[in-house]
Amino acid sequence: MGHGRTGRGLLLTLAVLGATVAWAQTDAVTRALELKKAGDHQGAIAVLDKHLQANPQDAHAHYVLGWEYVAVEDDDKARYHFGEVVKLGTDAAEVAEAQKALARLGGGAPQPAGAQPAGPPGVAPGPAAPAAPAVPAQGPGPVAPGTPPAPMADAAPALPPAARAPGPGVLVAGLLAWAFCSFCLMRIAAATGAGGGWMAWIPILNLVLMLRIAGRPLWWIVLFFVPGVNIVVLVLVWMSVTTACGKSQWLGALAALIPPFGVLVLAYLAFTKPGDVRGDLLMTMPVSSVEGHALPEAITDKAPMPRDHAVVLVQFVALGAKETGHTGASDIAGALTQVIKLYRQGALIIVREGGEYKLFLRRGVRI
Repeated sequence: MGHGRTGRGLLLTLAVLGATVAWAQTDAVTRALELKKAGDHQGAIAVLDKHLQANPQDAHAHYVLGWEYVAVEDDDKARYHFGEVVKLGTDAAEVAEAQKALARLGGGAPQPAGAQPAGPPGVAPGPAAPAAPAVPAQGPGPVAPGTPPAPMADAAPALPPAARAPGPGVLVAGLLAWAFCSFCLMRIAAATGAGGGWMAWIPILNLVLMLRIAGRPLWWIVLFFVPGVNIVVLVLVWMSVTTACGKSQWLGALAALIPPFGVLVLAYLAFTKPGDVRGDLLMTMPVSSVEGHALPEAITDKAPMPRDHAVVLVQFVALGAKETGHTGASDIAGALTQVIKLYRQGALIIVREGGEYKLFLRRGVRI
């Protein structure tokens, strides 16, 4: 009976996997296995057929030959040889695998041990041979002195049937987990002033967003795809993200190295009040100076913000221009644009403490 490619693909997967055998492999079986490895299935079949004419009770040879016929898609002969394995009952593990193969090939129940075999298709039945006594599969227990150890079969233990496609429940759970992580990352972007929270919902761009939150160069995105290096980069980025949220950087290291824990860290960062994120102190300014300072309307029109904050930023730019010598109108205008951008992104923090305004760079941000 013919079967589709999918069924044969599953059988071919099982073909390269077998149980540990109790009997030592004969030269013929060993030669056949070498031919199979070389891709010469017909050569392996010829060697085993000749061997079984002289040794019809060699269950292991029947087992190997059954899989060779599966490989060349001759289901009838495969069923016959698997049936012989079951009837001879020499090795419990091979019998179990042969029964599974017969079930998939649609083979009927094999004849009882001692009954005359029907023979493979196209071969006239011969006289019945006495059934070989059942020998239990050799386990890990002691072996009689002088007995050579049984070699391993040509492959690892048989695998279970091919994994089925995930069910609807698994897909829904995965979708919910992805949506939750994206939502948390979007909240973190808003809390840190990084902006671009919409990128949290798009693969690859969500990595760009993490770099923005962490204050790392955007070209680091390339390093995420370099094996080995990506682990180090992921740890550094996570550490910077937690630092930007005012939390311990070691929390970020654990999140990077233990992915399930990373989901919990995302939720923690997204739904808890940020810690103290003030980094380097850039400037202080007396409150009296701020209250009495005139501010051009063009500044508030460019970036709406509290008037006192705008004054602090203007003074910061003025001081920087004086120290660097870039006092030209175009230089000051360009610097002010950049400073306002940093302020709106949350990279610059202005607080009023006592009689002073203080301008801080957010922790984890590099400019």
